Amino acid sequence: CFMSDMVWEFVTRQVWPVVSDLFGDDCDCVLDPSSAFAWSLKANGKSTFPRNGEFRSWQNAVSGINSTVPKERAAETENGYRGFGSSFGLPHRDFSASDSIVAVDRVGKEDIEETDTNDDPAILTVWIPINDATLDNGCMYVVPREFDADFSRTDDEHCHMNPATEVQRGVSSKIHFPLHGVRALPAPAGSLISWYGNTIHWGSSCSRHSKTPRKSIALTFRRAKRTNQSTTPTRRSSVDEVPVSALAPAPITIAQACALTPELRLALISRSLLLYNQWHALADDAVPPL
Repeated sequence: CFMSDMVWEFVTRQVWPVVSDLFGDDCDCVLDPSSAFAWSLKANGKSTFPRNGEFRSWQNAVSGINSTVPKERAAETENGYRGFGSSFGLPHRDFSASDSIVAVDRVGKEDIEETDTNDDPAILTVWIPINDATLDNGCMYVVPREFDADFSRTDDEHCHMNPATEVQRGVSSKIHFPLHGVRALPAPAGSLISWYGNTIHWGSSCSRHSKTPRKSIALTFRRAKRTNQSTTPTRRSSVDEVPVSALAPAPITIAQACALTPELRLALISRSLLLYNQWHALADDAVPPL
C-alpha cells in the first residue's frame, strides 16, 4: 500500500499535521526511514514469536544495524514463510526510554518537580487500523505509563527492553509488568492511535471465528531536532528536497514525503521489511540485504 499515491496523500495531509501537534511546541517531525509497516492478519488464531536472540537483533536493526539471521528450516515454516498473516504477540518496546523521551529542561523552572512525568516524546509510533480493530479480530494492547515501572528507565538494563520473555514458544511468557494495567485498543477504521516509542505494546491474534481480520498500517515519527540530517550526504543542499540516493537512509521530511518517487518508496518498504526479516525469515531473493 505504501507504493500508492493515495496513501502518501493521506499520510502527509491528515496524519503528519496531527503527529506534529502531538510532539508539541510547534515542533517539526520527520518520518523514520525504515518505517512503512502494513499488516493483514489471517483468521487462524496464531501469533508470531521470535526465536532466541531474534528480538534483540531486531532492536539492533531499528538502531541502524541491518543484521540478518539464518533462514529457518522448511519444516518450521508455514506456506514457505513463517509468520505471514500473524500478529506479533510478544509484549515489547520498539525503542528505549533514552531514545524515546526528551528530558524536561528544569533550568529556571523551579515549579517542575523531579518526579514530573510530562516529558516530551522524541519518538512516536502511529498505528492506524484500515478496518475496525476489535477484541475479536486482533486489536492492539498497551501498558500505560502509570502501570509501567520501567517506562523512563534509561540505564539500558535488560528488564527495560525485555518486558516479556518467552517460557515456552507460542504457549507461555514471563511478563515484567502488572496485568491489571494492560489496556486493549479497539478502534474504528481510520483511527489514529499513537504511543511513545518505549511503550510496551503487542498485537493480539485474530480469532478463527472472525469474519473480518484486522488490517492496519504503522509509521514511526521522530522529533526533528533529535535527528542528524547531516549524517546522510545528498547532492542537494536543502533537507526539504528529496535525496538523490535511496541507499543512504535519512529521516524523511514532509516535503520529501510529498515528492517520494516510486524508487524511493520501494527503498523505504524494503528497509522496513528488512527489520521484520529477523523473524519472518523472508527469502534472500525477496528482500535482498542492503
